Amino acid sequence: MTRSDGAYHAWKTVRYPIAPFLALHPDTTHAELAKGGGFSDASRIHEWKKDGLPWISADKLACAYGLHPANVWPGWFDDVLVTL
Repeated sequence: MTRSDGAYHAWKTVRYPIAPFLALHPDTTHAELAKGGGFSDASRIHEWKKDGLPWISADKLACAYGLHPANVWPGWFDDVLVTL
């Protein structure tokens, strides 16, 4: 497996709960959170509440709010490094 194959595997398989991110923004609607994160609408947030966020979406969402994903999901580096 090459390094890029590992990143692709993480991008496709690792999922994170949305709850820690939502807890950081208790007074923000799901629609506002989705829009601020560069996603089309609140249906993404509802989907993630059910299934978790894919690795790449967790990264995009955290960064859009000025955070590193590891600040929201402490196992971020462990999950990524295992797959690389």
